[in-house]
Amino acid sequence: MSEIPNTSDGRKIVARAPRTTSYPVIRVPDRILQRYRARVLDPMTAVQLPDQAPPAPTVYISDQLIVSGLATHDSYNALAEAARRHGLHLSTRQQQRPGHRSFRSEEVARNANISPDYLPQRVKLTVGALV
Repeated sequence: MSEIPNTSDGRKIVARAPRTTSYPVIRVPDRILQRYRARVLDPMTAVQLPDQAPPAPTVYISDQLIVSGLATHDSYNALAEAARRHGLHLSTRQQQRPGHRSFRSEEVARNANISPDYLPQRVKLTVGALV
């Protein structure tokens, strides 16, 4: 910052830029998004509750949620009921993807020296009732 006065009477006036929120631009190749059924959340177009701060940009898998391993049965049941009301079903069965190394929860927990109950679990949302 310059110390040179910028007014006719010798004062230095510093104009402060207004505070703005800027988000990083997330660019993910379409082939990667398609491979993982992923989407990019745009903070500028995301639905928000009144007085809610805008969400940060993120990439998410469109048909899955991550649920805390410590979620109660009541929490899981509430999530299942909300899904049901929208014509969806929750499934915790995971499909293996070709070329991906998979770990069983027990193995991951053992390697991390924690109980498997503490691990988050992926919950897949599918259309319609479980057959």
